[in-house]
Amino acid sequence: MDLFAHLNLLYLYGNSIYMRQFLLLLTIIFISQPVLASDKTGNLLRELDETIRHRPAYQSRKDAHIHEIKQQLIHATTDELRYEIYGSLFDEYRGYNTDSSLVYASRKQDIARKLNKPEYLDDANMNMTEVMGTTGMYMEGLALLNSINKETLAPYLHSYYYHLYRTFYGLMADYAVTPAERDEYYRITDLYRDTLLTMHSSDPVNYTLVRADKLIEHGQPDEAIQILLDMFNYPADDNRSHSQFAYTLSQ
Repeated sequence: MDLFAHLNLLYLYGNSIYMRQFLLLLTIIFISQPVLASDKTGNLLRELDETIRHRPAYQSRKDAHIHEIKQQLIHATTDELRYEIYGSLFDEYRGYNTDSSLVYASRKQDIARKLNKPEYLDDANMNMTEVMGTTGMYMEGLALLNSINKETLAPYLHSYYYHLYRTFYGLMADYAVTPAERDEYYRITDLYRDTLLTMHSSDPVNYTLVRADKLIEHGQPDEAIQILLDMFNYPADDNRSHSQFAYTLSQ
């Protein structure tokens, strides 16, 4: 099976809109750059084959894990604990089930308001903004994001905050009606990319994600492809980095 067939198969089987868009992007890049059909690419294809073959088992394990998290709600005696569990459920459902991620983002908002905790509400609102981006509600999502006060935002949320802005302006550029609008949205998108590159200068994984995104956008696919292929060999504690990788490049 050639690379085009591999990627299209994953495109059909992928769960999330981000993964489907990302794989479509890789299909286009690899078709245009056949010289990169190296041993490393072959290893990647074998990984993709293995993932497709075991997809039902992976999905069953994920569903079982989600069920375990939901069971924790039975024993949750405080809103603080419920907020934390809803956050875990949102993380599990993002890119997996949009309707469910919407439900848990909304529940996080409700508890944050009840507890009167601005930090919690900022996080929940950004979760809701993320969901809006997956459903095409770009203006509504941007309006909600604009309502967050950057000056009082908790430091650990800064990267997420800027990433959402980069994502939304990138999406708006893709669907802009006029060339002037498109160019302006792309300019703003680039500014947020640069901010993220500065923020992640000591974080090789996230730095590479943003850098590859920028290289592709600026017509340097050869260099981007190389660092993306290297990414699959980068040691990580779990699959979260690869998920973020797909998320970033799909925008």
